[in-house]
Amino acid sequence: MYGILIGGVLIAAGTARLVHRNKHCQQFILRRVLKRIGATDTQRNQIVNLVARCRDRLAGARQKLHGTHEDLATVIEADTLDTGKLEVIEARLFESIGEGTQTVRDAVAELFTILDTRQRGLLAQRLRSHGHRSHHCRACH
Repeated sequence: MYGILIGGVLIAAGTARLVHRNKHCQQFILRRVLKRIGATDTQRNQIVNLVARCRDRLAGARQKLHGTHEDLATVIEADTLDTGKLEVIEARLFESIGEGTQTVRDAVAELFTILDTRQRGLLAQRLRSHGHRSHHCRACH
């Protein structure tokens, strides 16, 4: 779910499907992307910190969804539809999506303060031409 939600922004920082990929793979992608856009050491440090904060925020939002599968299975297998329980599940999902969306907004705003126009252009070009499955890390695919 979050891969779709944050992919367009955070792949730029090297972390498509941020919550799901292992740390080695995240670092590999991040180093490659930062090198290709000509990021300075200061920019690299700022983006590495941004990625770490996003990872933590998204993990927290995802943590709130624990138990949702079981709750949904309980609703589905019941003899009658429990709309109250379904609404609780829906509320948890929307809350988590809202937190993910805010994380994306904050990350984009921060990228604008870190990268210059040329670097953002290179990043956008890379997003358009490569997508989130273009690297060859065996740990992720």
